[in-house]
Amino acid sequence: MEENRNEDDLEWKMHFPTFIAEVANNNSEMAGLKIGFQLMQNLLGQVAQRASELNDPQLNAMMCKMALYEIADPYSKEYDPERVKKILKQAKGGTEG
Repeated sequence: MEENRNEDDLEWKMHFPTFIAEVANNNSEMAGLKIGFQLMQNLLGQVAQRASELNDPQLNAMMCKMALYEIADPYSKEYDPERVKKILKQAKGGTEG
């Protein structure tokens, strides 16, 4: 076990776009909800856009934890884990990055 784990390693994270896609595409019993999930994903994309405009540290951290910002999405070419660490640190009251 790695001894130098920090608090950030123990926080929850959720790749929300993939979660929604998995639920909508892999559960035949929920096929009727696919449109609802797509609408929710679209709306959350709009929320993420507005959150980035507001630039609130805690809100930015939440958007990163759900991979709603491109920089926090490991599947995106814009993925920047160092920037995400700075955002999470800033949300906890650390120095601004």
